Order: sequence, then C-alpha cells, then structure tokens
Amino acid sequence: MPSSLLQPPSFRLANPGFIIGNPKLTTVSQDCFELGCSTVEYLLEKIRQPSTPIRKVFLRSELIIRETV
Repeated sequence: MPSSLLQPPSFRLANPGFIIGNPKLTTVSQDCFELGCSTVEYLLEKIRQPSTPIRKVFLRSELIIRETV
C-alpha cells in the first residue's frame, strides 16, 4: 500500500525514526485490588449509614523508574 494512503497529504512527520524508539515510561504502581476492596467497603458503609463522612484512604504505591526519568 502506498504511504500516501496512510497519511493525509498535508501531514508530514518531522523525524519518522523517532517513532520507532519509544522509551518505556516511568510510572506509579498501585494495588488495584486493595483500592477496589477499600472503595466497596466505603460504599457499603455509606449505603447503610448515609451520614458516613468522606474519608481519605492511603494505599501503598511504588515508583517504577524506567527510561524516562
């Protein structure tokens, strides 16, 4: 398939080689299961007792350093 069909005529990549080498992004890992359990627990409590105040929940997280630091 000709490359002209893959992109609009007015679109041009400044450096096409840059797309090939995407670095791995630094991210934060959280325990999604723990987050879900905490959320469901709070919602059930809120259903049983609507006057339950909003609360802050702190979950353990981990910084995963990759190539973009």
